[in-house]
Amino acid sequence: RDIRGNQLSLTVPPGTQPGTILRLKGRGLPHRHNTPGDLLVKIQARIPEVISPELMAQIEQTRCQ
Repeated sequence: RDIRGNQLSLTVPPGTQPGTILRLKGRGLPHRHNTPGDLLVKIQARIPEVISPELMAQIEQTRCQ
């Protein structure tokens, strides 16, 4: 939800790396002339240092679909 309580939806593209900033045009706070600004979303994800072979197989299977 945004600061106004509106439900938002954002698709994070495959391969998006931590630190990437995605923009939702027109979904931010209004500018001085009451035109809507953009909402910026910074991706913060933790990548596990160790991934089990079973999980890696599932990830690879999902990527190939």
